[in-house]
Amino acid sequence: QEAVSALPVAALRVAPGSRCLDMCASPGSKTMQLLEAVGATGCVFANDADPRRARTLLAALERHGRLGVGGEAPADADSRRSLVVTCHRGEALPAPRRGRRFDAVLADVPCSGDGTCRKDASVLPRFSPAAANALHATQLAIAWRGLQLLEVGGLMAYSTCSLNPIEDEAVVAALLRRGGGNVALEEWPAEVLPRFRRRGGLTTWGVAD
Repeated sequence: QEAVSALPVAALRVAPGSRCLDMCASPGSKTMQLLEAVGATGCVFANDADPRRARTLLAALERHGRLGVGGEAPADADSRRSLVVTCHRGEALPAPRRGRRFDAVLADVPCSGDGTCRKDASVLPRFSPAAANALHATQLAIAWRGLQLLEVGGLMAYSTCSLNPIEDEAVVAALLRRGGGNVALEEWPAEVLPRFRRRGGLTTWGVAD
């Protein structure tokens, strides 16, 4: 994956000891970032809705020494205590039965992937506005469930690899409307990658059919 894929976890500013949720975790690079951040005293719940992708996630974690092989302890022994892998639909993910909810949630949701056209020339010929628009409801449902699973005062990063505002700004706008005064949008943290060049999101957009 490209370096840009590390930005959502960086934006969360996860502290050691945090309790984190990665809602759509496969292939696993962001889960490993979160594990590094929480350390031995924190915990990461890594979820993926697709059983095949969940197996891909487990294989990636195993390759990087985060899981034991054949019942042996992982190379990083703290990871066994710090990691829970689940397979649920993100929009229906159950709350933890014990302990507090999550300090940080990553909702890196399924998307059309049109933002990857620079590295994958096959993306644009397959792109369809209608198919991308159809993802909006699922993306919103996953992100809303992520907010429900946050502790009060917690932080959620919503991310896609799409440039389509229906998958990005429109989802964030819907979350803010639905959440009322209980949900607030945060600016990119100035202390994280201060030389990182960025621009604000759109405030208006059209809907292609």
